[in-house]
Amino acid sequence: MVPKGVIRQLYSMKGNENAMGLNILKTVGLRKEALKYIDNRHMYFADHLKLQQSGAGVFGCLPVFQDNEFWRFSVVIFKLEDLLKSLGTYTIGRSK
Repeated sequence: MVPKGVIRQLYSMKGNENAMGLNILKTVGLRKEALKYIDNRHMYFADHLKLQQSGAGVFGCLPVFQDNEFWRFSVVIFKLEDLLKSLGTYTIGRSK
């Protein structure tokens, strides 16, 4: 969960410690996208983002509103390498 744009809770913490306390509303490369998510009130995915933890990732962000005001983000981050492996991307050529 990301109250007011600041990462306060992570699962799992192991390997993601560098992301704790990151303010996505003040981070270059994330701020513009995050403000767009709030304005449009829809979930969005951004890909090929440089992760604080190292490597590239896919960032999914859902703005959550309370009493019609922005309250927090619910965020999911996939390491790009792990996502591609889980989709079977690396085995497509070997299956023929």
